[in-house]
Amino acid sequence: MEPLHLFVSDTPAQASRQPSRRWSAAFPAGRSQNLNALLARSASNEVVWLSSTAPDWKEALSTLVSNQPGRPVVVLSPSPDPTEGLSAISRGARGYTHLHAVPSVLQEVGRVVVRGGLWVGPELVDRVVAATRKLLDPSVQSGAPAGPDPLAVLSAREAEVARAVAAGCSNKEVAEQLGISERTVKAHLGAAFEKLGVRDRLQLVLRVTRGK
Repeated sequence: MEPLHLFVSDTPAQASRQPSRRWSAAFPAGRSQNLNALLARSASNEVVWLSSTAPDWKEALSTLVSNQPGRPVVVLSPSPDPTEGLSAISRGARGYTHLHAVPSVLQEVGRVVVRGGLWVGPELVDRVVAATRKLLDPSVQSGAPAGPDPLAVLSAREAEVARAVAAGCSNKEVAEQLGISERTVKAHLGAAFEKLGVRDRLQLVLRVTRGK
């Protein structure tokens, strides 16, 4: 069953917020819903989209996440910024992307968060990846010897792709480095995710850094 996509049409501080045309094109069956109505709904098979243009979006996000922890919330920003993105993710958002992203991108964001993944922009990924590796990699802090290779279950090419992605490279950069197409990168990355039991790039970083 396809998930129902709901756009927060208003918050207590400001009313009459409507989804963009691109959002409506991405989710023809989606609809606007005010915050109070959303809080009263069951979270089953729904994705909530919230614009950061609302002056109280952070409070609304925190309320939505605490009220229905199992329902993914995506924050849409007219000017994505890593600091704002970190704020959204720290409050429990499962996605952070451009308010006016093309329909195909919005649809992909929806698919990722429904599967339990996390969607953030490349700049935010770079910041989180760098911070995570610094915090969790023992060799960075103490010079400790590396443990068993967590990527040993992968094929040689899958491991190359996984290491490059875990280092913060985009699919395009990985393709250029390895001399393969972006489509092939996606295929290898998908296989790596499945074999490692991870759902997104950030979980991959944790697996590569911490091991099994």
